[in-house]
Amino acid sequence: MSDASEGRPRPSIIAVIAALVLGFVVGNAFVDRGDAKGAEKVLRENLEAVDREDRDAMIASFHPDSPFKAQAGALFDQLMPELDVSEELLGFEPIAASGDLLIARFVQRTEREADAPSTAAFVDNEITGLAIFRLKDGTPRIWMTVPIEAREVTRTIAK
Repeated sequence: MSDASEGRPRPSIIAVIAALVLGFVVGNAFVDRGDAKGAEKVLRENLEAVDREDRDAMIASFHPDSPFKAQAGALFDQLMPELDVSEELLGFEPIAASGDLLIARFVQRTEREADAPSTAAFVDNEITGLAIFRLKDGTPRIWMTVPIEAREVTRTIAK
């Protein structure tokens, strides 16, 4: 978990409660099968697709039955013409799994590209959240993500 003394956000109480409850109630079959690494890869691929402004690849990372798939596409369509950002997955930690579900805590940094125009509507940030994955034909896919905490960060990208 995060430690405020390291300059990272402390874990959200929601994330801690979810981890404890689900950890006691469910097993770790998803994690035991090695699918946690696949879930992390899918989340990285999602962020890379956003960086490339590849809507189809971003949407492909979602489970086809996810109620958030259409919302993600609409958000992409709304924001991509306005923003030129780079995203990086800084951390990924599976916290609970059962059957075809996996819940993981993630930390993502989003920054404007060095040559992108500065807008008051966007600040470089680091988001801590929960990602829920479901298997589709044996492959992890994003079911939904829930931001838990966001904080402004100092620019680190010098492209």
